[in-house]
Amino acid sequence: MKKNTVKKYFIPAIALFVVIGVGWILQSEYKADASVSVGSEYNATTTGESSEAPSILVLPTRAGIGGLGSVIFTGQRVGWMEIYDATTTNIDLRDPDQATSSILLAHFPPSLAVGTYTFDMAVSRGLIVYMEGAQPTTTITWR
Repeated sequence: MKKNTVKKYFIPAIALFVVIGVGWILQSEYKADASVSVGSEYNATTTGESSEAPSILVLPTRAGIGGLGSVIFTGQRVGWMEIYDATTTNIDLRDPDQATSSILLAHFPPSLAVGTYTFDMAVSRGLIVYMEGAQPTTTITWR
């Protein structure tokens, strides 16, 4: 009688654990593409060496909402660079509450050391990079 009781309960219990285990393994299997979720990754652009003439770079964001990740300078700079939370450099086209001093995110003077400057800050309008003077190759990351 004891053998029938073991077979009666043991075999279904093992089968149940196998089914649950296989289901858990199949459910938890996923493909990891990167260390961040889709939509949270950074974009990057690299500027070439520039001359003395001023230049403006508009970095596209999703409906103005995004973030400034980092700025990487690869060489000594003679000019300066500014990054704005804005959609235009024309003050006449901005809302009155968007004074230049309130939308300035970063100012990089010519004497700044070569290296990576990390921000990880949110922007609500967009990103504009204004460069004047000779610039080395620079990489900017943003969302």
